[in-house]
Amino acid sequence: MAADVLLTENDLEKELLRLYQEGARIGYRANRFYQLFMPHCQRYVGGIKAVEKVVSRGRSDGFQFALDKGRPDLLLEYVVLDPRWASFFSDSLKVKAEQNLREKGLPLSV
Repeated sequence: MAADVLLTENDLEKELLRLYQEGARIGYRANRFYQLFMPHCQRYVGGIKAVEKVVSRGRSDGFQFALDKGRPDLLLEYVVLDPRWASFFSDSLKVKAEQNLREKGLPLSV
């Protein structure tokens, strides 16, 4: 997307769906997470709150799975730190995302 395009939570949800689908392609189906960011699901809270929930809890099973498969690009921590989405997330969540990555010796950007 062009740098001057204002992104919405719907755009974030599309990105989360892409990450979910890519994770499923390599063998990880984050179904509970999917239900949090897909509007048609009963557990829907929105893309922003879904990411906040997962990242704030610390590293998840999906986090380790992505690393084991050599796919750190699928980590939600990178969504939080990505300049495209950064305005959606609090500074404290960004700190937590950085902490989660540093604990595994990962760079702060992909």
